[in-house]
Amino acid sequence: MRFFFDRSVGKFVPNALRAQGYELEIHDEAFDPNASIDDETWIRYASERDLVIVSRDRNIRRRPAERRAFVENGARMLLLGGKATRGEMLRVFLLALPRIERAVGTLRAPWIQFIDASGRLHARYPEPSKRRRSR
Repeated sequence: MRFFFDRSVGKFVPNALRAQGYELEIHDEAFDPNASIDDETWIRYASERDLVIVSRDRNIRRRPAERRAFVENGARMLLLGGKATRGEMLRVFLLALPRIERAVGTLRAPWIQFIDASGRLHARYPEPSKRRRSR
């Protein structure tokens, strides 16, 4: 399992993971850090290389062009908390790794999973079906 870290995550988390032996790519190493690369381009790039995307951008599934790129390329994405510190993001990511491995092995792409503060995964795309309440 290999990861692609979006710019929104920064470099602390991927560099700490890389130091522990995890295989990953960082957005600014894959693309010119001074260039403006649209989300569709890096989503396609990561998906073509079978990389699991790690991001903080919760709106990708809501913006039409990014959502289309996400779905058409069969992307797999993990979302980290938007307000978490970099140390907290690293802690939560490491805590979630067993669940991430299960998700990668069992979920059919495209998918987005949010990682909560306790390391649990929550489906964001496809949206979980609403269960009917018994009367």
